[in-house]
Amino acid sequence: MSNIVKVYSDYVNVLRRRYPDRWIALFSDGSHFTSLDSADLVSKMNSEPNNRPLGIYPPSKMRELLQGPPPPHTLLGVGAVVFRRNSVLLTKASYRNVWIIPSGYVELGESLVEAIQREVYEETKIRILAPKLFAFRHSAPKERLTDAYAVFLGRGARGNPVPDGEETTGAKFVDLREALKSADVSPFSKFLVREAYASPKHPRMVLSRWKPQDFDKTHKAYSVYL
Repeated sequence: MSNIVKVYSDYVNVLRRRYPDRWIALFSDGSHFTSLDSADLVSKMNSEPNNRPLGIYPPSKMRELLQGPPPPHTLLGVGAVVFRRNSVLLTKASYRNVWIIPSGYVELGESLVEAIQREVYEETKIRILAPKLFAFRHSAPKERLTDAYAVFLGRGARGNPVPDGEETTGAKFVDLREALKSADVSPFSKFLVREAYASPKHPRMVLSRWKPQDFDKTHKAYSVYL
């Protein structure tokens, strides 16, 4: 950085600290101008067309608005374990080779319950009553966004499962024993199904010891609460 640029930058920072709520402009004649109203700054420039502005800086609060909020680092997902007698509802996503419980991401303005009811219906055409929160997972894969995943126990399943043909290529109720033994069902989904069936009424959520295989090589953190 040249000395001229550094002096200019330091001068701007001094003015910003002195006038955090004002518009600041530096002009080619060496002067500076501050105002609470941007209209005053426009009038100043119109009245001195030959005095070229070298830099215009909005108030601190407006800079924050212009920059916008920081990008989110956590994705919020939902899933549901839905039983019908001795079977469990599973789906096969078009982008995966394994069967999983119905899952998806929460959309803007949705509650968790609204999100999982929507996802189950979109993926399977099955409607469920207001579900109960059953488990919570926090996953921080290396070099990727953090993932938070709330799992519900779906109740009162109505309808026959039909895949949507876009996100899901398969949707069906699978015999519980078959699902828990099948290599085609994801390990995490099998873990959730097994826990939900064995302990349908949890007094509270506690940290589970369950971890995906080789999680320490692929994750910075991984927690499941049941």
